[in-house]
Amino acid sequence: MSDDKPKNIYEKLHSVTENVKKIYKEQNSGMPYKSVNHNMVTKAVREQIIKERLFVQPIVEENLNQGNLHKVVMSVKIIDIDNPTDTLEIGKFPALGFDNQDKGYGKAVSYAFKYILQKTFMMEIGDDEEVEADIIERDTEEINYDRLGKPYLFISS
Repeated sequence: MSDDKPKNIYEKLHSVTENVKKIYKEQNSGMPYKSVNHNMVTKAVREQIIKERLFVQPIVEENLNQGNLHKVVMSVKIIDIDNPTDTLEIGKFPALGFDNQDKGYGKAVSYAFKYILQKTFMMEIGDDEEVEADIIERDTEEINYDRLGKPYLFISS
């Protein structure tokens, strides 16, 4: 692409995706497993977002508090600073924050925002993202194919 033609928002987002660095899970205090936290993801994306002159506006679409559990649904609006009418909305990412005090809302917002950034920019995470491969126990129980397709009982609120 020629340097004289300004990039559109999609070209800038592609550049961020292409250049965002891989991050690695770390042991966080109070957690029995390694994870990727909000600050790690933000730090990895921030440099590229600034370089491409984009602004990421977090939007809380839904907000529900039920005792110690806080639920939010978030999206982001990405704005091209060089052409503010060039925007893109991404999301709706749900998240839960559990806290015995007043931090549930902030935890839920941080969690949702972290995942919006991770998934939007296809961030590569070191190690297996969901589970540690060496602790998976294989289920040896046979599948009852006669039961498939029949409704399951569940509890809903």
